Amino acid sequence: MQFSHHVLFDYALARAYFGVGNNGLAGRLSADPDALLFAHPSVDMYLELAWRQGPATFWQLALKLAEAPMPRMAAAAVADVVVRCCRTAEALVPLLDQVIAGAPGAQHLAHALAVAVSLAVKSSTADGLGVWCELTERLSQHSVAAPGALLILVCDLASESLPAPAFAQCGRAARALLAYLWTLPVALRTRLAITAVVHTASSAPQDTADLLHRALQPGQLAERGHNDLFALTQDVPRLLQCLPELVEDLYVDVMSYDEASTEPTQMGSGVVLTLVSTQQQDYSANRYQLIQHFPAVYRADVTRALNILTRLSRAGADTVTEHTGEVAGRVIRVAADDSRLWDLGSYQRRDLVALLDAFQQAVTTTEPAQLEGLLDAVAAAPQAAAVWRRLLKAATDNAALAQHLASPADALVRTFNFPDLLAPLAGLISVVHPALAPDQAGRLEDAVRVLKGTGPAQDAAWPGWAADPYQLLVDALSPAHLVHAELAADQSPAVADSGYSDLAPAAPPAAAPPPSSADRQRCQQLSAQVEQFVDTHQTTAPSDDAMATIEPAVRELFTLAGSQPEPVRHRAELLLAQAAERFTRPAQAPDGPRHLAREVLLSMQAPPQQTVAPDQHFSGLIPDDACGWAATGLLQLSRLPGWYTQEVKDAILSLAKHPEPWVRICVARSAYNLAQTDPDTAWDLLDHFADHESDPMLLNAVLKVACLQLGDPGKGMSLLSRVAARVEPDDAPGSVAASLTEITGYLWVDRAVPQAATVLTDLRARWEVRTVWASLLHTLRESGLLNHNDQAVRARALTLITELAEAALPVLQQAYATPAEQWDSAGRARIKDSARLLDDIALQLCAGSGATGHDGSPATAEQVRLVDEAAPVVDLLQNASVPGVTHHLIQMYAHAFDERPRLALLAVRDVLTAPGAPVVYASDSLALDLCVSLVERVLADHRELLRMPECLTAVRQICDVFVDAGWPRAHQLVFGIEQVFR
Repeated sequence: MQFSHHVLFDYALARAYFGVGNNGLAGRLSADPDALLFAHPSVDMYLELAWRQGPATFWQLALKLAEAPMPRMAAAAVADVVVRCCRTAEALVPLLDQVIAGAPGAQHLAHALAVAVSLAVKSSTADGLGVWCELTERLSQHSVAAPGALLILVCDLASESLPAPAFAQCGRAARALLAYLWTLPVALRTRLAITAVVHTASSAPQDTADLLHRALQPGQLAERGHNDLFALTQDVPRLLQCLPELVEDLYVDVMSYDEASTEPTQMGSGVVLTLVSTQQQDYSANRYQLIQHFPAVYRADVTRALNILTRLSRAGADTVTEHTGEVAGRVIRVAADDSRLWDLGSYQRRDLVALLDAFQQAVTTTEPAQLEGLLDAVAAAPQAAAVWRRLLKAATDNAALAQHLASPADALVRTFNFPDLLAPLAGLISVVHPALAPDQAGRLEDAVRVLKGTGPAQDAAWPGWAADPYQLLVDALSPAHLVHAELAADQSPAVADSGYSDLAPAAPPAAAPPPSSADRQRCQQLSAQVEQFVDTHQTTAPSDDAMATIEPAVRELFTLAGSQPEPVRHRAELLLAQAAERFTRPAQAPDGPRHLAREVLLSMQAPPQQTVAPDQHFSGLIPDDACGWAATGLLQLSRLPGWYTQEVKDAILSLAKHPEPWVRICVARSAYNLAQTDPDTAWDLLDHFADHESDPMLLNAVLKVACLQLGDPGKGMSLLSRVAARVEPDDAPGSVAASLTEITGYLWVDRAVPQAATVLTDLRARWEVRTVWASLLHTLRESGLLNHNDQAVRARALTLITELAEAALPVLQQAYATPAEQWDSAGRARIKDSARLLDDIALQLCAGSGATGHDGSPATAEQVRLVDEAAPVVDLLQNASVPGVTHHLIQMYAHAFDERPRLALLAVRDVLTAPGAPVVYASDSLALDLCVSLVERVLADHRELLRMPECLTAVRQICDVFVDAGWPRAHQLVFGIEQVFR
């Protein structure tokens, strides 16, 4: 049968197919869930017809469609019809009753309805929002029943322009939800609820202020502030409009709270890419937000901004000394607070200093017309000296403010002549004095002259430092504009800034260095020439011409260096050793530079009567010592026929016992050179290091040379086994244990060394530290072994990976079956390590398949082959219940999708719906973007898959996962799929 229009077909299907049979629509969808994909318009019509039959009939059908095992998108179809057809809240009562009763299907339907309302609000297709505000308020009276749905409704409706009754309903719902969430453990969703409360604050300002003030109580600040406060601090501009009193308390309470906890916290809601912060860092972020918003507070309400600064500046003060004076025609009161110390870099309350800096910058840019209001506000109440310090500093960059304050200028000296304000007062005087009329300048100078003989006085807050008010202020007067010329005799010459201009005396001038001798000057000139040669050849071998050019300078410097004072001699010896090491790099070179190099290098010996300290490890900083370069150069020389003499051998053996670990590391790293002419001595050195050293970097060098560079893997594995027997794994980067697994795994996978397989088995039985095996996984992938041309190599690599996964997976499965409160700290660490190891495995497979950081180019044949061959590992990993693992596996299949469309689609479905798949994965936006884009690729480029029943089902199941998670984008995608079948 054919129809002249799609609508006729949709209607016929709704009446003649979904409207008949056992249980009607519910029965049809239960038997054929995929029908929702291509027959959504018919399902929509059927539900509209049911709506017209009354709430009781409709909600009876709707609740059937929302229950398992119905496809989750069936509830989305119901919600779409309800949003389009509902006009009164009474029609929603049957659903609300079931939600309150705790029916799972009703709760799921409420969540789908909230998402549908959100979509309608954002697309401006909702026909009036009053009904949904009423539903939100009713639902908020039972927040425990459906908090997720309530949060979606509150957040979306609160940001809309609503009629007053609806706005009030939304506000009450937001406050009820927040009060409920505060009874639950700390979670990021609380921030969303706080934002909704702030957005609806104008509907009930007092109730909102009372509720939000709870967030500032000491107990709640300590428990939840690191999470909750961000929603308040980022919304300061909005709070200023409706809750200005709360803003003042927010600044004072947050800026004065000292959070010491370094407990980890999660940044954002992501479960795939989890970023970690600490409670202390989160509080710092809140204070940073407040500092950034402070200029807006100043512009909106200068009096409140001043109150904030003064309260913070005087916090914790036992007694307060007030100074009274007159400035700009106003009587002012200044509270001393020792703020002259705050501008020191060592002052610990840097956030308060930053807030004062923001205030100063805002005052600097204040327009002249607003200055009278600023000065009136400052004079209206006692202000902390910190406030006046910043006002005086700002006046030096704001001419209009300086003019106001200097009317009259002599009053400045009488009012601000106390320690906290002396330095900024001097700065302001230096600006205003040149511009004053002679009579005003004379009065200012007279006020300064009165101070002569009153200082210096010891500063009680900073013992040992003295301030001389007269000297500080007389120095600020412009010599060219003095009315009383005799003051010039009291002015100090220019001196270096002490860094503490408020109190510190001038620093004495530095003594000039003694003159250099002719030999020292020549030595320094030669050192500069050699240094240029050394820098030019940091990583390359010098040419014959370059060596011939620098050889005379090196020879002369070698002659002069020994007679120079220690600093000059030490630098010269270091440069000589570096230049000589460069001379030994080329395999072919003139004899002259080599003879000179050997002479120089042999002169660099270990300090006498010093023994190796076994527990002394390399610090990570290469020492300023010539012996390390000497060791490298002598070992490079030893590979050259005719240049390896007994004297060179003795020097190498001596340097191998040098007390500085870096020198011994240089010996170990270059031992492969010695093996070309004297393999026995090379092995003796490496065996000695392996049996007696504990420095990680040294042992790593020994393992690399012995196992990978000397051409005898069997002997190297014997050495490695001895090291492995006395080493324990740790999480330190570059650990010996990590090197052991990397080298052993490489030798087994790439070269099939039998001893390596035995050692690997032993190490897996002994070590569970995740970082050790993560290093091995990285090496397998970076070395190209996962994509190797030899099938046997690939098989060994994947077998090893599978064995690691098989060992880690049961740890997680056992943990999931055990209540979390029964895990001890060691158990938690083991679970965490196992989860991260499985994530590392998935990441390396993903990277090996070309899915990470790829440039959009199609997968290569080798990458697709890896995807095919990794299927057994994927079967294990998809049950790990680790979001990162799931994401990496889906990335891998998405990259190979165009080459393996059917396999990739079914594999992604299996990964998402596996019994051990992590439920929280679908809540991550990265997961949504990846999986929805995959479905969109099916619809755009691979529609032939939809003709295969198993692939059509896979598409529905993938969409169901994200519809169930409440993603609006997934809802929109599902409702558009039916267009493909038109």
